[in-house]
Amino acid sequence: MILERGVTFERISVIVLGADHPVFTKSSLVQIAGRADRKGPYTNSQVYFFYEEKTAAIRKACQEIKEMNEEGKKML
Repeated sequence: MILERGVTFERISVIVLGADHPVFTKSSLVQIAGRADRKGPYTNSQVYFFYEEKTAAIRKACQEIKEMNEEGKKML
């Protein structure tokens, strides 16, 4: 099941199994990661990408997520 858009869960981490599958683009991985802890003050949620080979999409998604988290910290 892919929970890419339109779902909101409180106090939850996200795992992407087979993140190196071609169906997962950088954008889709970022969107899926965005499902982690969508509401509430809980800030300890994690995002895990499980893969056999680290693809360009995974590397780029991780970089974008790190950059967005840094920007978000500035707003706190």
